[in-house]
Amino acid sequence: MDKADHYFDQLAVTFNQQIYQSHKGQLRLMTQQRAILNYILKPSSVPLHFVDLGAGAGQICQWLASLGQTVSYVEPSDAMFSQGESLLQPMGVYCHQQSYQQWMRSQSQPVDVLMFNAVIEWLEQPKQALELARNFLKPGGYLVLMSYNRDALRMRRLMRGHWQQALADIPGDGTGLTPISLFSALDAKNWLEELGYHILDWRGVRTVTDWLPGQHELQELIELDQQLQTQDPWRQLGRYQHFVAQYWH
Repeated sequence: MDKADHYFDQLAVTFNQQIYQSHKGQLRLMTQQRAILNYILKPSSVPLHFVDLGAGAGQICQWLASLGQTVSYVEPSDAMFSQGESLLQPMGVYCHQQSYQQWMRSQSQPVDVLMFNAVIEWLEQPKQALELARNFLKPGGYLVLMSYNRDALRMRRLMRGHWQQALADIPGDGTGLTPISLFSALDAKNWLEELGYHILDWRGVRTVTDWLPGQHELQELIELDQQLQTQDPWRQLGRYQHFVAQYWH
């Protein structure tokens, strides 16, 4: 891990409460499950090896393992790893307490699928992670990327009247849940294409739900997101951006 990269030891409880245990986390998980089922897992396919880099508490790893996939859980944070390992090890998931850089240095065989879920925005050099990932994918392997969207943060700050902060794109300082590296949906898309990935699917996560006043049922939010998450401009207002991309050597 680079010195400037950030991970969630002190913020593990806050992150779990505000993301994983809320409608936000459920929308995020459901969006990812839908994309993986539609673009990676085929009904007749043999099990694939998924590696989740910076996997947090391991929710998507748990789901993949329940489908019979081979799964490696990679997480550097002590607090997050202790949660994930206790959940995943009994399911046969390979658990590694490492940064993504440490995992790459120890890896000798390419894998079918690499996942960065809300990770690269916490790195000092987010594009570099996507560049390095190519070396660890089998020919035709998949990259699953979910990243925080700078433009959604701009919108939130503007709506709160924090105009100067919004226009200056001030990143987080590592003490809260605002990432340390800010980039737009189009930045992420362009990076993938520049690096030779073929984008199979691109959708926003929480495209309109963050902007709705009042409380709403989860099913209502799911239906809204499903209808709008692949349509611009709504897609590019999603708090997160989700990509499934394929890489051929």
